[in-house]
Order: sequence, then structure tokens, then C-alpha cells
Amino acid sequence: MTKRKCLTECVKMWTWLAKNSSADKSDYFDAHTELEVPFYGCYACGWVIQHYEDIGLGSCQRCPIKWPDSTCQNMASPFIVWLGSRDPAVRTTAAKDIVKLSRQALRRLGRVE
Repeated sequence: MTKRKCLTECVKMWTWLAKNSSADKSDYFDAHTELEVPFYGCYACGWVIQHYEDIGLGSCQRCPIKWPDSTCQNMASPFIVWLGSRDPAVRTTAAKDIVKLSRQALRRLGRVE
């Protein structure tokens, strides 16, 4: 998978999750059975593993998404906020934030892969 494809799939998945705020990532793949489930159900993690064959401590630094305050696992990241909440409004906002970060990464790619 290319980095562009990875980020495009992130946008699609998190847009769906923003619209389906009670759903989890597994529900996305249940609803889209034509898709292969990436590592951790995350296209960015899957891309890192595919290109670096690494899922060790430093692998998160290779994520194609630039997360606020380092990685998606940071307590303030929109992913951790989304994961830790059952409030539909909070989950929708966090998912939209992840869409925004994914789109920013796509823009940084420009025309170069």
C-alpha cells in the first residue's frame, strides 16, 4: 500500500466513524467486508509495518500522520480521546480531528509519493 492510499483509507474510515459515533473500528470493517483489515485495524500502523517491518518502540515515529504531542497513543491525541469515550459528540469530534490530520498528511505529500 502506498502512503497516499494509506492516508486516503484513513480518511474514509474515520469519516465513517465520525458519522457512526457508536461504532468501533471493527464495525467499519464488518460494514466493508471487501476491505482487508490492516494491522491493529489501522491503515497507518499497517503502512509502517509493510514498509519498515517494524512494530517496536520506534515504529510510531514513522507514522505518516503527524499527531499532536508525538503519537496516536499520547493521552491527548484524538485517537485516545475517541477510544476512551462513549459520548457520541466526543467521538464524532475526535474522529473528525483524525480525518483532518490524515488530510493534512495527504496535503504534505503533494504530488510526490
